[in-house]
Amino acid sequence: MKIINSLDNKTIKLAASLKEARARKRNRLFLVDGLREVELALKSNYKPKFLFFSQEIVKKSTEKNKEILNNFINKNSEIINVSKNVFLKIAYKESPDGFLAVFEGREFGLKEIVLEKDNLPIIVLESLEKPGNLGAIIRTASAGGLKNIILNDCLFDTFNPNVIKASEGLVFFINIIRATKEETYLFFKKNKLKTFIATTSAKKNYEQFDFSKNSAIILGSEAKGLSDFWLNSGDRELKIPMRAGVDSLNVSVSAGILIYEALRKNNFKGLK
Repeated sequence: MKIINSLDNKTIKLAASLKEARARKRNRLFLVDGLREVELALKSNYKPKFLFFSQEIVKKSTEKNKEILNNFINKNSEIINVSKNVFLKIAYKESPDGFLAVFEGREFGLKEIVLEKDNLPIIVLESLEKPGNLGAIIRTASAGGLKNIILNDCLFDTFNPNVIKASEGLVFFINIIRATKEETYLFFKKNKLKTFIATTSAKKNYEQFDFSKNSAIILGSEAKGLSDFWLNSGDRELKIPMRAGVDSLNVSVSAGILIYEALRKNNFKGLK
């Protein structure tokens, strides 16, 4: 096991740089801060490069701690014990638990979507601006058993620390697919999936539709809404009713309402 106490160490500098999107893209690596999140990434077969832990922060050895360390040993990944000062340099949580890892990134395409009979809806998010919103949507989708989220023109990368933090590591269990609007539209047409466009200009409320199976729900950002492309390409338009003077909901709230309406119409099949 290696011990590093210097902030000038090149491995520490690499890890710290991964808080920035440019470094994540250049190195095809990303940070995972927290024992639970590290464990979830391992369970989802993401390939680990380094595990950093700080004995000063962890203090007490537990069976879970030992299990994580053994997992990294078994995968021939480097384990590095660092000082509290060094750990805080690379961590992104406000109150880190002393475990942080670097993993290799993974990209998903539309070909990764496996469509089954009575498939749960696919969520499409266009021009999403805030990583925390994606993280919150991932948690809701994961709770409902959804498998796929498609991002069109997203303004941040999938492994932004705030996505991982807000999703509580569940980002590793859902296919987060990046595709253009045109590619997404053609995929839906080819596979005969109905598209439901969430827009405040719709004439009918979401309760009047059944989008629980073999469908896609398309949502835009709070600031811009959906592009003309999707507004002109969707099969149905729906809205979430709001009182006068309120023109939008947070996109994660809208997604949650529509996801659970789909699950309700599917009698919460497979959920308990």
